[in-house]
Amino acid sequence: MVNQQEYKVHSNSGNKIVFKRLSDNSYYVNSPCFLTVPAKTIQQNGIYLKAEGCHFDSIKILNVHFEDGFIHLLIEDLKTNSHQMHG
Repeated sequence: MVNQQEYKVHSNSGNKIVFKRLSDNSYYVNSPCFLTVPAKTIQQNGIYLKAEGCHFDSIKILNVHFEDGFIHLLIEDLKTNSHQMHG
């Protein structure tokens, strides 16, 4: 069962939408952490680049949820096949 909170629109204090679930596996994210995502939309099981300083890795987003003002991502690092929670 899907958490009903995920279907709500989450806005910041300036009423700017920061997170919205668009479908079962598609999410609108308006965050400076997502620099090159087209139309500010990410997809579960989508493949993206993760940057840490000047180091880049290919990642696959396994799960997405919004809680306590944070966007949480469970990712798989495609280089090492390890799973990590970011948020």
